[in-house]
Amino acid sequence: MSLTVWEVTIAALLAVLAFDLALAVIRRNKETSIKEAAAWTIFYVSAAIAFGYSL
Repeated sequence: MSLTVWEVTIAALLAVLAFDLALAVIRRNKETSIKEAAAWTIFYVSAAIAFGYSL
């Protein structure tokens, strides 16, 4: 893989982690429902599958 692909991959990973951390800090006093946890799980699994497929 080229250097550009690695740079984009690392930038996207850092952006997702920053977004997830920001949500965790903002919503730290709110209890997470099963429905919400399932939705986030589906999102992250789908993102991983899409990334693997794009390789």
